[in-house]
Amino acid sequence: MEKIRLTKLAATLFFLVLMLSMMTACQIPQTKDPVIHPVSVRHLKSEVADKMLYYVGTIVADDLIKYSFKSGGTLQEISVNKGDPVTGGMVLAALDKSDMQLAVNAAKAQMEAAKAVYDKAVAGASEEERNNAALNLQKAQDAYNYQEDNLQRIEKLYQAGAVSQSEYDGAKLKLDLSKAELDQAQEVYNQVTGGAREEDIAAARANYEQARTNYQHQQKKYHETVLVSGINGYVTEILHEAGEIVAPGYPVVVVRSENQVITVGLSQQDVEQVEIGSKAKVTIGDITVDGVVTLISEAPNSVTRTYDTEIALLDGKFRLGIVADVKIIIGELQGIWIPIESIMFSGEDFVYLVKEDTIERRSISLLETRGSMVLVEGLAEGEQLVVSNGGQIKPGDRVQVVGK
Repeated sequence: MEKIRLTKLAATLFFLVLMLSMMTACQIPQTKDPVIHPVSVRHLKSEVADKMLYYVGTIVADDLIKYSFKSGGTLQEISVNKGDPVTGGMVLAALDKSDMQLAVNAAKAQMEAAKAVYDKAVAGASEEERNNAALNLQKAQDAYNYQEDNLQRIEKLYQAGAVSQSEYDGAKLKLDLSKAELDQAQEVYNQVTGGAREEDIAAARANYEQARTNYQHQQKKYHETVLVSGINGYVTEILHEAGEIVAPGYPVVVVRSENQVITVGLSQQDVEQVEIGSKAKVTIGDITVDGVVTLISEAPNSVTRTYDTEIALLDGKFRLGIVADVKIIIGELQGIWIPIESIMFSGEDFVYLVKEDTIERRSISLLETRGSMVLVEGLAEGEQLVVSNGGQIKPGDRVQVVGK
């Protein structure tokens, strides 16, 4: 019986000790490990990027040249077709040269006659020369009389519609030539028979110089009956057909150069920031080429009130009229550039930074956007910007930097 009581007492004491131990354990505070979030960061540094103006422009030809004849006439042939490539020096078109050749011949004859008069005035004349002068004068008179009678006959036929305008003009030209030869023959005869004074010699020389200048002018006009391309490019328009009469100065063939430019209209605010020589980036589809500003109009366009500006493309060939994106570089922007996806908003723009393994929230100001990067104010070089897992953290959280 005594043993049973001792056993019950021992069990009671064990139970009391156990309960006391459990109560004591419940009163000891339990420590819990803090949550550490993994994040990726970007070490901030000051960077330089181009400051740009953004426009949309249209591709056009750099040069569009309208070729025309300096003298009118009948278009004999056109040597190119619309769309043909041309090179500098290639013949584009030509006029009928027959009338021009007559004018050259007449001018040459006048020059040679004037030269003869001048030579005779300087050298004097022999008896034989005086006889020849008289004979030449008579021949010239006979030729003139013949051409005069011939012109009267052709004029009547022309009025009756029996001969063409060209034949009538040719007869008039021959009469004019005969008259010039007669005048020169008369002058030679007068000088040979009467002798030449100093003033006569000077006048003869002046006549000769004038006749020579006219001859050179007629030769120049003769050679100008052919249109020659001055550039490499492509024929864009042919405005006349062979056989038509073209007036001087009227375009016959239009050629555009191989070089291309893109035209934009700068606003009154932006035009002050752009200058000749400013660089540009031109994007057409997936292709981006360099460009340079070559022309800025002094006055605004009367319709758009913008300033027409041309940007020469330094590479690439595109269809005319294509619309392209244009970025004109007007300077540099230096500062802290961060990825746009790292910026959050809650009444203001802010980012998360890592400071001694702890998250800090920082308000920022957005200054400029360039693609996926943003120039901001409020950050400094050397700071660590959180660029991943930003939605899972808050200020004061402990973090561990992983990755970059």
